[in-house]
Amino acid sequence: MLEQKDEMTEEFMEREMPMEMPEGMMEEAARADELESTMFQAIAPEGVFSRNALNTFVKGINEALKLFPGAEPVAEFEDNLDGPMPEAVSRALGMIHSAYSDFSGEEPFTFQDIKTDRDLKEVAGKLMAFGKDKSFRAFLAKPMGEEGVEAIGIRIGRTPEEKPEMEMSGNNEEDLLMSRLR
Repeated sequence: MLEQKDEMTEEFMEREMPMEMPEGMMEEAARADELESTMFQAIAPEGVFSRNALNTFVKGINEALKLFPGAEPVAEFEDNLDGPMPEAVSRALGMIHSAYSDFSGEEPFTFQDIKTDRDLKEVAGKLMAFGKDKSFRAFLAKPMGEEGVEAIGIRIGRTPEEKPEMEMSGNNEEDLLMSRLR
């Protein structure tokens, strides 16, 4: 049976026509990559940063990146930085920021507010906390497209008009309680 399946697969593959790439697709992809690169350069935190603060920041980013399978760690800095962060840093930071915003519904930090060594260290602390947050880890482990199902409680029973009229007698307390359960 397994051999027959393999033969059928091979026959199908031989008959299958290779799909041709649409004209201009490579140029469009290159243009999209360029625009994405420009966007990450535009949002990159900018300031005068010391090497120690930058490497603390990178440590926080890399701690959070451990939750993203296949994400490449960000390399440490060799020198101080005066200007915008490299694209690799803003790209990784953007991915973490977006995921945590989706998870919490809040903006954990803003790129524009990262201007000093102190800002770098504050964000690094948040990033390290993200890396240890079990709820965030579970959120990221959930397959994409799995939306949360909202449970709605619906009581099935009689409407108030359908309730039977009760005759009240002085010693009929139990009947009263039971009627409320119906």
